[in-house]
Amino acid sequence: MKAVSARTFEMVPALGNHIIEFGDGNDYEKKFRRLLAFYQQVLSKTGMDTYEKINVQFAGEVIGIKKEKPLSKADSVQAVKNVLKMIDESEKQAMQVDSTE
Repeated sequence: MKAVSARTFEMVPALGNHIIEFGDGNDYEKKFRRLLAFYQQVLSKTGMDTYEKINVQFAGEVIGIKKEKPLSKADSVQAVKNVLKMIDESEKQAMQVDSTE
C-alpha cells in the first residue's frame, strides 16, 4: 500500500494487474467488504486483469475502470475504410454545393 497524497491510499494486489484506489482510512472495513464482493461477483467471472483500476473510496459503490483493448488488425482496416468513406462523402457534398452555385 502506498500513500498517494497525505490523505489517500492506493494498493497493488499480488494477484492481478490493477490498482485499488482505497481513499482515506475511514470506513476501511466497509471498503474491504465492497472490494471482496467485487472480486467474488465480478472479477471471478471477468478475470483478474480486466480492470485497470478499482475504486472503493466512495460510500456504497465500487467503480471499476476497464483496461482499453488494443485495436485488432481488422478494427484498424475498418477504421481506414470508414475514414475513406467519410472523405468520399464530403467530396461528393462539396461537388453538389459547387454545382448549385
